[in-house]
Parts: sequence; C-alpha cells; structure tokens
Amino acid sequence: SRLANNLNSTFSETCFKAIEIDLEPLTGEETWLTPFMRTLREKLSHKLLLRIAIPLLSENPILGPSWKKENAKVLLSQVDGIDLMLYDSGVKTIQEYISLVKYNIQSAKNLLETDQKKSVLLGIPGYHDRTRLHNESIENISNFLATLKTLNT
Repeated sequence: SRLANNLNSTFSETCFKAIEIDLEPLTGEETWLTPFMRTLREKLSHKLLLRIAIPLLSENPILGPSWKKENAKVLLSQVDGIDLMLYDSGVKTIQEYISLVKYNIQSAKNLLETDQKKSVLLGIPGYHDRTRLHNESIENISNFLATLKTLNT
C-alpha cells in the first residue's frame, strides 16, 4: 500500500507514536473500511500505532452519525485503537447527551475486555462550532465532566 509506505517513510523515525485516520462521514456500514484498515495495519511499521476516529456509539437511532457497538468491535480488531467522537450527535437535551456518554463509556469498557492491548479514546467536544448537529450548550466539556461524576457515585 502506497499510503503505508508514505506514512512509514515520513513518521517511523520521528517522535510520533501513532497515526489516526479521521474519515468523515462514516456510517459504520462501509464494507471497504475494515479490509482497508487491516491492510494498512499490516503494512504500517510496528513502531507506529494505528487508530481511527469513529462517531459515537448508540444502540438507538439519533439525528447525527453513530455506530453500533458490534461495528466498532470488528474495526477495533484490525487497529490498535479507536477514538469515539462524543459530539455532533444532534441530541436535544442534556439528559440525552449524558445517556449517550454513559453508554459510550460502558461500551468502551466492554470493547476492551477481550484485548487489553487495544485502547479507546473519547473525543470530548471542546470547541465552538455551530453546525446543525452540534449544540454547544448540550455537547460540552462541563456536561461530559458532570457525567463522569455520576459514574463514581
């Protein structure tokens, strides 16, 4: 793969430790994605971790892009880690957002049960963007942190 060769020659001997692929939009139904990431992981230097950003996970349909946990599990088996983007969900209330965050945190834990060498990062919305799916009064760092506090009680 030419992409892997270019990444290897550019990043293998640098301070960088990982490559994150961020393709948008992803629906979770892309039949080419898993084989593409598998081939890229096979050809990428072992010195570089391969990660991919995906939309948040949801068991129910939401306005914004989302994936099913099963799709994330399949993709995670082919890469070193996934990054769940916890924004642009289109939810209308803080409670809906809190529920989504809780679901994603639990899903991340479940995904990692089978392979502790893998990792899941959470992309927290800390920006001011007025897209039709991002409501910064709902999807924000404060509401994310408030959700974390409820998990510890």
